[in-house]
Amino acid sequence: MRSYGLRQHKILRLSFLFITTIIAFIFLANVSYGNIFVELVHVDTTQYPTIKAYVRVIDGNGNVITDLTVSNFSIFEDGNAQTPKSATLFPPPIDPVAVALPLDHSGSMVDTNAIEDMKTATLLFIDQLRTDYDDACEIIRFDWKISVEQAFTTDKELLRDAVQSPWTTDWNGTKLYDTVYKAIEDTTAYTALNGSLGSVVLVSDGKDYTEEPEGPGSLNSVNDVISLAVSNGIRIFTVGLGSVDAEVLQQMADETGGSYFYAATPSDLEYIFLAIETQHVGGYILSYETSAAGCQDHILKISVTTDTGLVADDSKSFLICPADNPDNGGGFYISGGGSGGWCFIATAAYGSRMAKEVGVFQKVRDEYLLTHELGRAFVSGYYKYSPPLADWIAKHPAMRRMVRIGLYPVLEVSKWFVGKNPSE
Repeated sequence: MRSYGLRQHKILRLSFLFITTIIAFIFLANVSYGNIFVELVHVDTTQYPTIKAYVRVIDGNGNVITDLTVSNFSIFEDGNAQTPKSATLFPPPIDPVAVALPLDHSGSMVDTNAIEDMKTATLLFIDQLRTDYDDACEIIRFDWKISVEQAFTTDKELLRDAVQSPWTTDWNGTKLYDTVYKAIEDTTAYTALNGSLGSVVLVSDGKDYTEEPEGPGSLNSVNDVISLAVSNGIRIFTVGLGSVDAEVLQQMADETGGSYFYAATPSDLEYIFLAIETQHVGGYILSYETSAAGCQDHILKISVTTDTGLVADDSKSFLICPADNPDNGGGFYISGGGSGGWCFIATAAYGSRMAKEVGVFQKVRDEYLLTHELGRAFVSGYYKYSPPLADWIAKHPAMRRMVRIGLYPVLEVSKWFVGKNPSE
């Protein structure tokens, strides 16, 4: 009992230190120095050594700034200035967008423990849909069966309910191509009626198969899918997760005008979905050549200076490693934002990465801690030392309650700062 009491006392002391440290860092940093705001959404290294940064730049009214050129951007990797190669604008569409989301729920995806992260990323994508433009979405779950969980709708609550409802898995195979084919058909029909811009965002490992007898799972082929998409002007964005057939996913994206992303871990899905959202509702893709090598974390900072002298910046950590898995298609695997692992203790205390309290702490990390050197040092140390502590907390319900109580003051302060920051 004495040993348990000492551990409790030590946890409370660490919680207090954690709270006071974060509050101090919040006061030390901000992402904006004028009436513009920068969000570094995702860092894509699948074309290493070319690095692509997905960036949103908005004004004080929340509108995307569209008149920036490459000369308005400065790029710093680990504090060292880099030369921007290009700055590609995806202007906000004046028409509504309609996006079908086929989500792979087959056995191979379940085995990677990816489902919760995939649902979290999907909820984030839904939140970014523009209500004032009547953007619409369709949710399709597939394995051996193809299930439209929610047909195209502009009602975000219906879409959220479809994503959060319990899903079951048919382990007999995966009808990948038939699912994407149906998604294209549904998108084409909806856009014809509503004048929307249509696209498909596929999350899968790219495998189409049946268990018995072994062979293809779909009646349609990848070429059938591409032909239907091109003839109807539907872009396909593909996200590979786990041990993927990267060639197929890359082909579907390249030949329809979309983009292919590889998620090294399920937690990368959140930032990849935001990067895809950038190409739908407005933003920039910056590119530069990196000299970074070896398996280590790096910090990317994007600074924007407008022609009128307004300045803002944002930073994000990313990881480059030689690929242990040759199926990733890029020769390297990447982690483009570090959203999944930061809130170890908060996740243990609140029981899920999908908890809204965890989301608040993640925003504090991205908008305040990762934007300056001292904050990044704190996050790096937290990555290193907190996982064992979080594991111990998760196994003791009494400690989870105590840590929630200890985190309450910093949660309330964090809510205030996240709500105060217009970049949210």
